[in-house]
Amino acid sequence: MHYGEFLKKVQDRIGPTQGSAVSDEASRAISVTLEALGECITGEEARNLADQLPKEIKEPLQQASEDAKVCSLETFLRRISEKEGVDAGAATDHASAVMSVLAEAASEGELEAIRAQLPQEFGALFK
Repeated sequence: MHYGEFLKKVQDRIGPTQGSAVSDEASRAISVTLEALGECITGEEARNLADQLPKEIKEPLQQASEDAKVCSLETFLRRISEKEGVDAGAATDHASAVMSVLAEAASEGELEAIRAQLPQEFGALFK
């Protein structure tokens, strides 16, 4: 999947926004969500995922540390909310938009490897 297609799919899932350009909001949501995901999975898995994504969005995953932090869904969404400067509802919407597009962009094997490192409660974000 090319970056433009990834961005458009995230934009479409986020929906209309107020105050900022939709593409800016979607771009920020992608970056912040992938950074937060990179904190929750091992560095090796983050790099494997990055290898399957457009070059424009690889960096947050390539910078992941080797050791994954223990992440609950609540902690993951709170990190996104704080880094994006949005409320909890918007953070959930953004994370869901990015993760569902990620599920389309990455191979099934890679998704299984990522899901294996995350609590089951993350499953809803991939739909």
